[in-house]
Amino acid sequence: MCMINPRVDFAFKKLFGSVENKDLLIDFINSVISEADRVKDIEIKIHIMSRILRMINYPYWI
Repeated sequence: MCMINPRVDFAFKKLFGSVENKDLLIDFINSVISEADRVKDIEIKIHIMSRILRMINYPYWI
């Protein structure tokens, strides 16, 4: 089994920057901020470069 290193930019973005992992991102943010500033919902906006890379079938898009 291949382990993902979250300190690598690609892995971090894949884990926390995708709509499928929205709950994971919210939990991560809430773990590092104060109780009074809790996040309930978040909107993930896909970066334009990610869309371009997907359109050309680049194998390492996020």
